[in-house]
Amino acid sequence: IYILAKRMGYTEIIENAGGIIVTGICVMGFPYGQLETPATTGATNSAKAASYQARSGIKIQYGSFEDCINAAITGKWER
Repeated sequence: IYILAKRMGYTEIIENAGGIIVTGICVMGFPYGQLETPATTGATNSAKAASYQARSGIKIQYGSFEDCINAAITGKWER
């Protein structure tokens, strides 16, 4: 999926909006506090990931895939 998204230009759009795309990592191991600008909010379309990420101490937004992509592009959670 990542390679297809990159070819279609989606990863560039998300990254230019300040989003971070990761692959091959468990959400429990994501280094939120080690980011250049530490994250305070995350978004996911996975209830399991939301449950795990809630333990990280950041605010978690849970919604559809489209909700997450729109938030990554606009920087705003619309729900």
